[in-house]
Amino acid sequence: MLWTERELRRQIVKACTALQQRGLVAATDGNVSARLGPDRVLITPSGVSKGEVTELNIILCDMDGRKVRGRSEISSEVHVHLAAYRSREDVG
Repeated sequence: MLWTERELRRQIVKACTALQQRGLVAATDGNVSARLGPDRVLITPSGVSKGEVTELNIILCDMDGRKVRGRSEISSEVHVHLAAYRSREDVG
C-alpha cells in the first residue's frame, strides 16, 4: 500500500500518542519513522516528547540522514532507522 506524506504524518502522530499513553516511552526517548519513498524518510524530531509530536514538526530526510524539510532538529538516531530501511527494502 502506498501512503501519501500527509497520511504517513498522521500515522506517525497516532503511533507516538499510543506509545506515550501506554507508558512505553519516557520524556523525549526514542523516535518513530516511516519510509515515504525509496529515498525519503519521515522521522520524529529530537527533543520532543512523543505525546507532543504533531504532523508539522515531523522531519523529512533523505537516506543519508540530511534534513530535506522541517524546522525541528533531526535526531542522531536517524542513522539507526536508515540502516534498517537500507537493509530491508520491504520495511516501511
